[in-house]
Amino acid sequence: MNMKRLLLASVILGVLVSNSCKKKEDNNTPVLVYGTYSSIDTIFTILGTPSKFVTFDATTGASFYGASGTRYIIPGGSFQDASGTVVTGLIQMEVKELVKKGDMVFSSALPVCNGDPLVSGGEIYTNATQSGQQLYLRPGYTFQANIPQGTTPTTGLSLFLGTTIPERQNAVVWKPSDSISGGTILYNGDSVNIISDSLHWCNADRFLSNPNYQNFKVTLSITGSPTVVPASFLTYTFYDQYKGVWPMGSPSNNVISEGHVPNIPVHLVSFGILNKKFYGGVSAVTPVTNGNYTITMSEVDPVAFKGQLNNLTN
Repeated sequence: MNMKRLLLASVILGVLVSNSCKKKEDNNTPVLVYGTYSSIDTIFTILGTPSKFVTFDATTGASFYGASGTRYIIPGGSFQDASGTVVTGLIQMEVKELVKKGDMVFSSALPVCNGDPLVSGGEIYTNATQSGQQLYLRPGYTFQANIPQGTTPTTGLSLFLGTTIPERQNAVVWKPSDSISGGTILYNGDSVNIISDSLHWCNADRFLSNPNYQNFKVTLSITGSPTVVPASFLTYTFYDQYKGVWPMGSPSNNVISEGHVPNIPVHLVSFGILNKKFYGGVSAVTPVTNGNYTITMSEVDPVAFKGQLNNLTN
């Protein structure tokens, strides 16, 4: 009887080991399935940072948090309609924060002003409506957005305001605020506080200090493809130690010539659509004049790629 039990146990163990090995072999050869995309605009639609909507009484105002942990403080009685009438009753506030470089890229809100790169403490979008009608801040009123930095904030930030350009897929264009009494940047521990008398796009920014720009070349390639990288592929410089992104030019025969990036640690990022597939790549460099650098792209999931960009230094 003992021999029969021993034999049965051996058979069962053998089956379990066999199945386990088979599953392990199967797991060692995963099949990656990626999506297909009609254009790069589809990618921006998928990856653009969504808004948060909050409803509150206009008379009492509100204090609430956005999706990033940014705290908004809205004084009571601060809104008026297009005719200048003070608004009462429930209103809806739309807010959105771009606090990571990948968010800025895929929301078409690059920290750039008049052709020069900016260092950002965070970008925000706000909008207020009542029954679908646009609302405005009353003269003399401001709102506040406290943006946590997660580290010691960069110094010297000032308020920039943004407008969208419809013919450029609503890309945001920044300019320094000309309002002194109605807009400023304050520091509170590890937070940067935007105070503004204007809704819509606001940014805590400064220009780079004495950038030592380098002239170099970047070669783009796609793994497993001899095809010339299309000029529609987008390439950026992500500054490692700052919330800053610089848009580079289009490739010509797979090569980009760049002359507006300083010699500081950066990540070169490129992505685009080829044959309805999304390709992306990242390369860490410290540019020097006459340097030659390569970004090798492979087919990747766009959502995972944006996550990779948002996890780059700072």
